[in-house]
Amino acid sequence: MIGAKFIKAGIACPNAGNRYATVGKQPRLPPEQQMNSSRHFMRELNRLGLTSCGRW
Repeated sequence: MIGAKFIKAGIACPNAGNRYATVGKQPRLPPEQQMNSSRHFMRELNRLGLTSCGRW
């Protein structure tokens, strides 16, 4: 894995830049699918008990 650090047990820990670069190459969803995805994400957070987030 390029740009990864190896820690105990040989687990690769890639840096954040590699992850963001990979995510940035993915095709964008149409607006209606973006909204649907956000709704599912917020519903899942709510199911797990996280009902709000923000600064202190």
